[in-house]
Amino acid sequence: MSNPVYAPNATTLFNSAVNGFEGFAAGSVASGRVDLSASTDVLLAVTVPAGALSGTNPAITVQLDGIDPAGNTIPAMVKTAAITAAGTYTVSGGLHSSGLVLPATGQLTVTMTGAGAAAVGIEISVTGR
Repeated sequence: MSNPVYAPNATTLFNSAVNGFEGFAAGSVASGRVDLSASTDVLLAVTVPAGALSGTNPAITVQLDGIDPAGNTIPAMVKTAAITAAGTYTVSGGLHSSGLVLPATGQLTVTMTGAGAAAVGIEISVTGR
């Protein structure tokens, strides 16, 4: 974990391609830890290329969960609506956008629904400042 010093410039805190968090099947999966300690606000961006979703009625939801100092999950601090089509989807959260004080650590949780649902080539990023 980095030294918690406020950084006024935006920086990428998580990128799914770099972190090997790219292919998803029906169900939920959580990423590794994301260092939020130098951020007061975050932007969660999900890019779904054409043809990335397959199965019957596939939908993907991505959320940034917090992790408190005792290791407990604070679910869905920042969460997308159900994504069912190609496009780029963003949602922000934090002190200035929603009055949310971010914990020092978080994780991403991706939930896929739909019969035989799968997603490949999805890009997820978290930018903080």
